[in-house]
Amino acid sequence: MEEQRETEQAGEEVEKSPEPLLRVEHLTKTYALPNGRLRVLEDVHLEVQKGEFIAITGQSGSGRQQVGFVFQLYYLLPNLTALENVMAPLLPYRRKLGFDLRQRAGELLESVGLGDRLGHPPARLSGGEQQRVAIARALINHPKVVLADEPTGNLDPATGLEVLEVLRALQRSGNQTLVMVTHDPELAALADRRVHLEQLRRVET
Repeated sequence: MEEQRETEQAGEEVEKSPEPLLRVEHLTKTYALPNGRLRVLEDVHLEVQKGEFIAITGQSGSGRQQVGFVFQLYYLLPNLTALENVMAPLLPYRRKLGFDLRQRAGELLESVGLGDRLGHPPARLSGGEQQRVAIARALINHPKVVLADEPTGNLDPATGLEVLEVLRALQRSGNQTLVMVTHDPELAALADRRVHLEQLRRVET
């Protein structure tokens, strides 16, 4: 009887889902206005598993805006090269890192198709190339989670899709979690799961 109970308990442990990497519980967001307060989110719950690609969609104003490391605007430093821009976030900690910062930055730029652009400043890069640099920069510290806010919003549709495919490939190869906010249903359709935000609530799709 004792052996059977242990077997059942072991089975229950196997069936348990893994602990989520990100968990949002009872999220409420309110903005102060001159004539009162505007509540845009109310009691939102969300779990994200390790290695998952989630797309968050919805009307502007129905949720959070800049929520991560890859933005719609590239925010590259104009006086630095592509390589230096990728290295920039970790330069103050360079001596404490467990890896060669310059080598990792070069490898990331190579992986996003910019191996021949290492010495180019942003002004000599196209919009799509600048966003690829921004993606490489976001990955420089081996993050567990990549948060992308409209990462293709400043690009034409074809270039945007190409950049997202690069980001998606890197996310898969690194087994990273990717959370992307976008208004583009075609881009959102590439995600493993889509979460649609509406005023005061979210709709799972």
